[in-house]
Amino acid sequence: MKCQSIFDAATLFAHSYNASMEVYRSGAPVSVFANTLAQYYKADSFNGYFIGHSSPGINTSSIAAGTEKSVNFLNKQGVGHDLVMTHLRVEPVSEGSAAVWIVWKICPRDGQESWEWETLYGYRRDVNMTEQVASKRSESQLHLSDCEEQDVETIESAEGRPDGWWEYTITDNEIYSFAQRVPNYLSSYS
Repeated sequence: MKCQSIFDAATLFAHSYNASMEVYRSGAPVSVFANTLAQYYKADSFNGYFIGHSSPGINTSSIAAGTEKSVNFLNKQGVGHDLVMTHLRVEPVSEGSAAVWIVWKICPRDGQESWEWETLYGYRRDVNMTEQVASKRSESQLHLSDCEEQDVETIESAEGRPDGWWEYTITDNEIYSFAQRVPNYLSSYS
């Protein structure tokens, strides 16, 4: 079922992405988990931005391979990858896109105290914006009153993977928080 507003669509997508973390917790092979997460990204247009760098021109298999490498490294370090979304903020940009801030909490396996960080995601759904602009349909007007912050417990996850994809991420906070706590974290990217 297609969501009525971009706010609802991005919110459901973020909750579904959070629910996909259960694949890791269930003990599935890391490759299965990595492929599950990779399906949330638009491989032919995704850009990842991190501490002054970007990753344009990647594909689904490279997203999965990068995720698998990162999770294997964190497992080897004893931290693991048990992530839970603790806070979500969605701000519509247009009827086809929204900025989505997710606060993640990791519960390390090695006994370290858990910690949180915030990542910015760009959500995009498949709508024909050109057609909407040309027709000037009033029902496609963006209602900014839909913008609000939410505690995660207030909305249930969607069944299955909703329409849309992550178009970009900005992961500076994630990288800084892991680099401060996990030895050799930055070198794991090379």
